[in-house]
Amino acid sequence: MKKIITLLILMCSLGVMAQEYTPLVREGVKWNCVMRRVNWYHPELSFNHHYSIQIKGDTIINEVQYKKCYYIFEDKDEPSNVIPRAFLREDIENQQVFVLFNVDYKTEMGMYSLNYPEFGLLEEQMLYDFKNKKNSSPYWLMKYGSDWSIEVESLGMISLQNQVKEKYRLICFRNDYHYLSVELVEGIGLCLSTQKEGETFAGDLLTPYIDFYLGGDNTFPVFLNFEDAEGNIIYVAQEYNGIESVASTGKDAVEVGRYDLYGRQLSQPAQGVNIIKMSDGTTRKEMVK
Repeated sequence: MKKIITLLILMCSLGVMAQEYTPLVREGVKWNCVMRRVNWYHPELSFNHHYSIQIKGDTIINEVQYKKCYYIFEDKDEPSNVIPRAFLREDIENQQVFVLFNVDYKTEMGMYSLNYPEFGLLEEQMLYDFKNKKNSSPYWLMKYGSDWSIEVESLGMISLQNQVKEKYRLICFRNDYHYLSVELVEGIGLCLSTQKEGETFAGDLLTPYIDFYLGGDNTFPVFLNFEDAEGNIIYVAQEYNGIESVASTGKDAVEVGRYDLYGRQLSQPAQGVNIIKMSDGTTRKEMVK
C-alpha cells in the first residue's frame, strides 16, 4: 500500500511539472549546431562548420521588447558574430514565440540559406506555437502557402531542468501528401525535421524547415545540443561525428566505415546520402536510393 501511495504521489508530481510552461526565450541559453555544405557533384567542395545560436541582451523595436539572438561562428572575425541574426519575443500566456529577422545581418560564411528577404523589412513572424499545436501557423510552413493540415503525434516525455516535457511530432500534409515531419520540445524548439521521402535534414532554432536540392551546393543547419545559461548541456538532439576531409578514393582503398549526414555509423547502406570512409583516409559521398 505504501508503494502504491508513493507511486501515485510521484505521478501527480510529474503531472504538475508537465503543466508548467517553460519559456524558450531566456537569457544566455545556447543551441549548438553545425552548418553543413554539401556539393553532390564535387564532394571536395563540401565542408562542416560549427556554430552556436545564443540569446543575449534586450532591445526595443517599434515599441516592442525583444531578446537579441546571435549566430556565433567558430571564426571569431566573422562579422555576423557581433550582429544579431534575429530578435525574439515570447507570449508566455499563449505559449507562442515570435521572430523578427534582422535585415542588417550579414555573413561571409556563404550561409545564404540563413536569410529570408521575402519577408520584407522587420516583419514579425510566428516561430513556434506550443499551445495551439494542431492549428499552428509558423512562418516556416506558411511562407510556402496556407494549404497545410497538421497531425500531432506524442513521442513521449523527457526531463528538462527538473521538469517533465512532452516531445511531440507535427506531421504536415499538403494536398493529402505527407510532406514534412517536425519534432519539437517546449522550451527548446526544433529537435529534428524529416522531409518528403524520408530524408532527414535537421534545421536549427530559426530554420526548422529548409529547402534541400539533390543537385549542386546545399547549405543546411543541423541542431546538435542545447545548453542552459550556466553552460550545462541539458538536451542532446544529435550526436555528431565530424568528418574532416572529403577527397577522391584511390584504386586500392576499401571501405572501412559508413556514416549518415550526421556522422552516425551505419551497419549497411541506408537510403539517402551515405558518407563512406576509405582505408586510405579519404571519404566520399554516395547517394543510396
